[in-house]
Amino acid sequence: MKSKVRSMQRGAAKRDCGPRDTTSDYQNIDPVLRDTDRLHLGVNDKELEAMLDRLGPKIQVYAKSGFRKPSDVVRLLNKESIGTARGSAWTPRLGWFLLKMHYQRKTDRSSLRLNEQKAREKGRASESRQPAPILTMDEVQRRLAALKAHWGSPVE
Repeated sequence: MKSKVRSMQRGAAKRDCGPRDTTSDYQNIDPVLRDTDRLHLGVNDKELEAMLDRLGPKIQVYAKSGFRKPSDVVRLLNKESIGTARGSAWTPRLGWFLLKMHYQRKTDRSSLRLNEQKAREKGRASESRQPAPILTMDEVQRRLAALKAHWGSPVE
């Protein structure tokens, strides 16, 4: 009886808490771009755009091959000896920012293209909605004569 009491005192038989949460505490928090990270990605926007232009096709090939996580992408970039803007090796943190900027830029470009396309369609629609010009009797006679000449028979 003593062993049963001891285990109950330690809380072995007591189920007052659920299973332990194994999810990360940082799962819904995006990292913040620090100045040191910015040095690796390019000091100014022009350098960053150049890097994204250079690495964009590689990232797309990796994604099509199934490598979409930052750790996988940086592992492949480092394996191919493709360094950061400073020439150092990629880290998963830098890879996260690289992928974020790449896909954010891609969606920005596609939304810009979509807006331009909508504007063009709207312009075409407004052009087609213009009322037809009013025909004078001389214009009607001229068009009838052209039809008669084309078809070779009188048009009534």
